[in-house]
Amino acid sequence: MGANHAEEEPVLPRHGGSSPPGGGGGGSPCPGGVKACAMFLCWCLGAAVVVYMLKLAWTLNEYMIEPEYSVAITAVSGLSPAADLQRGGKELLVSPVFNLTVGVASRSALRGGCVGPGTAIDVSYSVRRLPMAGGRAPEMCAGPKETIEPRPAVARGHDVAVPGFLVDRLAEDMRRGEAVFEVKLMGLEDGGYWKVVTCLLRVGDAPAAALKPCTVSYIGNMLEHSYRSQVIPATFHAQPQTPVARPEDS
Repeated sequence: MGANHAEEEPVLPRHGGSSPPGGGGGGSPCPGGVKACAMFLCWCLGAAVVVYMLKLAWTLNEYMIEPEYSVAITAVSGLSPAADLQRGGKELLVSPVFNLTVGVASRSALRGGCVGPGTAIDVSYSVRRLPMAGGRAPEMCAGPKETIEPRPAVARGHDVAVPGFLVDRLAEDMRRGEAVFEVKLMGLEDGGYWKVVTCLLRVGDAPAAALKPCTVSYIGNMLEHSYRSQVIPATFHAQPQTPVARPEDS
């Protein structure tokens, strides 16, 4: 019997030791194993990339939406066919006054629109783009998804020379109410470039009845000097120039 007590009992594995293959102790945190966990992480990363790209595309699209500018000519004086446009020679001097309204509306959720301080108004007869009058636009700003109601403005011309071959055409267009004028709003932006809003209008037409929507274009600051020369003298005062005496004339 002493020999039986001397026999050693088998040693059992302790808790925390390595589990046999297929055992349940100390398993992976992913229910389906490492492969399933990797696939889930890849799916989450792909979904995040797709959401980011969609948001980026939406943001860029919103920033690309230009504000809508509305311009209307409510009345004009100084271009009466009977009183002001009677042909009296090769050319005719007129001093028209245009009453206008200017408004701006934003259609973007991220970008507003402004008519900045000092924005010039340039009115010309669409035939041959004959300059007729100039003035200043009212300053206004619309936030994202905001509309600024039209505000009044005035453009004046003084002794504007209308060539003889255009006098009859302008008089007839005014008589029929079919005279089309090109109105430009020209303002210097913060980036050093010019923003030009161009509209084709008839007198009395509401902005919604314009011949076509106003267009917006930009001119880089490299042309600032040449373009400024067209904007500054916006009143179109036709004044005779005094010839400069040359040395040989004295």
